[in-house]
Amino acid sequence: MAKILISCMGDVMDNCSVCNKVYVMGKSSRNYAYEGFCSRYCYKFDIGNYKVTKGSYPEIAVHCQTCAKDYNLIKHDAYGNSHFCSAGCRQTMQNMNKRSERDYHYLLPVYQSGRSMTAAEVSTSNKYRWYNSKSATTASYVLNLWYSRGILSRYKDKTHGPYSYQWDSDNPTVKAMLTRE
Repeated sequence: MAKILISCMGDVMDNCSVCNKVYVMGKSSRNYAYEGFCSRYCYKFDIGNYKVTKGSYPEIAVHCQTCAKDYNLIKHDAYGNSHFCSAGCRQTMQNMNKRSERDYHYLLPVYQSGRSMTAAEVSTSNKYRWYNSKSATTASYVLNLWYSRGILSRYKDKTHGPYSYQWDSDNPTVKAMLTRE
């Protein structure tokens, strides 16, 4: 199905690749990271090659970004706290400091990608997030901050090229931000 642009908000509507639900990608939507999927659940379902059994979707084990404990994502219509095991863990991230949610949204693509990313790539991946990057310079400011705090590594492929950043912590994003390790 072709994507339809909603003119008043600039958001993009599409059908989910897993459950065929119509969803919105954009800042006014809770789905800002999983293009082609209505939720993190459907994204994980697709990449994990899960199967629907007797008309029901399986639970999918994931890690909480704050406490690093395992919890199960379930298929439901509400997007919910798909990166946090509880509202308390999400609140912990939001209460760290006045820029913690912004930093979380810049760090999450690097953590999730499993590969190195330039600030420009992080900026592009943040196009639908509430704290979207206006430029690679904005993203590099935050990435350099967390590089200096020890949770990212950084290198250059070329002498005059941009830095590439890679996740350098054993912890998920918010726990790494809290412990700085």
